[in-house]
Amino acid sequence: MNASANPRVALAAMFALALASSLVLLSDSQFGPVWVHWVGSVVAIAAALGVVVIAELGWHRAINTAKSVGLVSPETDA
Repeated sequence: MNASANPRVALAAMFALALASSLVLLSDSQFGPVWVHWVGSVVAIAAALGVVVIAELGWHRAINTAKSVGLVSPETDA
């Protein structure tokens, strides 16, 4: 199994939850004006995407730091 598979699964789950919450915001139109639901939905999706990007960059930085210190052997292309 790829070492980065577990973080990607967790990030995909977070993004799916944010998408589901944005759909809930869009479907519940009894509270407030419609534009509030659209803005909330876009903010939820943007926040989830931001978390995915930040986590992915942090993961790559951690791996590169570990390789440069010698904690992980660099992969060789066969």
